[in-house]
Amino acid sequence: MSNRKRNQNASVTLTVRDLSILQKLNAAGWLTTPQIRNYFFPDKSTNAVCKRLRKLVAGNYLAMARTSSTESGLYRLAGQGKLALLERSESSEEEISIPTQLPRKLKHFMSVNDLRFHFEQRIEGAGVQLLYFFSERELCRYYQNPRSISDSLVALLKHYKIIPDALAKVGVLQEGDTRELSFALEYDAGTEHVTFFGRTKIKQYTALFSSGYGHTDDLKVLTFADSIKRVVSLMRQTVQHEPPRHLFYFALMGKLEQHCWMKAGIFLDPYDFFVPVRRGAKVEIVERDIHKDALPNYALIALPAASPRSPSSREEREAQVTDENTRSNHEAAPAII
Repeated sequence: MSNRKRNQNASVTLTVRDLSILQKLNAAGWLTTPQIRNYFFPDKSTNAVCKRLRKLVAGNYLAMARTSSTESGLYRLAGQGKLALLERSESSEEEISIPTQLPRKLKHFMSVNDLRFHFEQRIEGAGVQLLYFFSERELCRYYQNPRSISDSLVALLKHYKIIPDALAKVGVLQEGDTRELSFALEYDAGTEHVTFFGRTKIKQYTALFSSGYGHTDDLKVLTFADSIKRVVSLMRQTVQHEPPRHLFYFALMGKLEQHCWMKAGIFLDPYDFFVPVRRGAKVEIVERDIHKDALPNYALIALPAASPRSPSSREEREAQVTDENTRSNHEAAPAII
């Protein structure tokens, strides 16, 4: 190491906040300047944040990359940062990893870290507590070291070779008791055909739920997307595969920006909007009649327990369908905004 490099390292005195940034980057992999600001500098200007990050980069605690001159910087852990975590935290060397390159699907990756922020920073209080949040990156690390897996759901996901974009568990205080809810989180960027979502995500989670019922009765699969059109397409595709009711829910990413989002009715159950009707060997997806002033929606902390049974019998489903609804219009979206 050159004398100049030694002087740069010596000139940086790590603060408690700096160490927290290193720990968060070890978990998240990469974070943008705005994401770091939201976590650790909510009352500071962007210039002040960048100034501190530049010092950490100069000291080799962080590394920075850009995809273009007009985009925000992307930060990851660097060599000195790893050493600092080993010296000043309880992390072992196996628990610390430095990314070697930018994620291939960068927008998807950063959106999952946006989900991390909303769960870690905006879900606490009023009887709600985050018990853990693991991204795909962290889950892969745990899967490689089975002895580190103490949560039964994580072990079950590993057994069925399912890696969600993220996995979260919250505790909700209800009438003196704490109800634990587990959430497999998926972000859909809209870059793949909805049938791929059905063949992979819907089938995988349905099989997991059916085989692990009793261990997964409080599991919800929450899928987030950026547009209502995409949400509608995903819900229609979900009903096509007829999974258990109350297992899959959908929401717009933008809804997480509101205050106390976990108590707001932002989640949609696809069975509230579509009905699978079997006509011979073919299943037709029919849109329900929904009054725009009575939109069915759910809050995170009040999602009903999933049922191992099918949503309804064939007769019940067909009785819910009107002649008007049976007109096929796969491009039209229900009024759910």
